[in-house]
Amino acid sequence: MQVREEACVILLLPGVSFMSFVVCRKEVISISLRSSSQPHVVTAFCSHRLDPQVLTQALSPLGFRLSLYLQEKTYSNLPPAPAQYHYQHVDGTEVIYLHGEDADDHTAPAHAARLWLYVGHDIHTAQQVMSLIARQFALSMEAIPHAS
Repeated sequence: MQVREEACVILLLPGVSFMSFVVCRKEVISISLRSSSQPHVVTAFCSHRLDPQVLTQALSPLGFRLSLYLQEKTYSNLPPAPAQYHYQHVDGTEVIYLHGEDADDHTAPAHAARLWLYVGHDIHTAQQVMSLIARQFALSMEAIPHAS
């Protein structure tokens, strides 16, 4: 089994509410930077689909519960809508996993799935999630100019 050495670091800087780096083999592969005036949201574009059951099991020890599941929907004249998994923590932190391409975001890089992390009242919870995702799932993340 190949193990990727990854680390996730979150820095709090004056005038910047949230800045994160995902480091793989000492190379920065993701940077998310948000000003204090923006909501606390971080997004990741995944090069592969995560197993939703494994993601659920990984988030559970951190205090997250699956709060909403939306099945994949197909339409005759539109692209299919991938399944969605919404997880909540008691501190207000939320994780949303889109089990497929985000066809609504035309500026997004090529991806197989997408994650959003909405930071709640405790930044430590968000740090734990980002560390877990970087450590347990081999994500290929792209820097984006804004989180959506």
